[in-house]
Amino acid sequence: MGDLHVHRSRSEEYAWASSDGSPGRAATAVFVLYGSVNYLCCWVFRIAGDMVRWWWVSRLGQALFSWLMHVVAAWLRTASIAGMMAWRAGSW
Repeated sequence: MGDLHVHRSRSEEYAWASSDGSPGRAATAVFVLYGSVNYLCCWVFRIAGDMVRWWWVSRLGQALFSWLMHVVAAWLRTASIAGMMAWRAGSW
């Protein structure tokens, strides 16, 4: 039987995406960080809204932060795709 384990170089392992299309450690770390910060900030806005008893502070803060995180995620996705294409073309 053939060896099914894919060997990747260290630079490829830490890259945004490897040549086989799987995410590298950098991409995984960014998206884990994104999820953690999003979760934490939603709780901060919820607690702040409960503390001052202004329900709209909580809702407005969550909506604005969620929109900002979607913009950041879209930028990261675009940057990682462009980086992967440049890396495959050999210009990076």
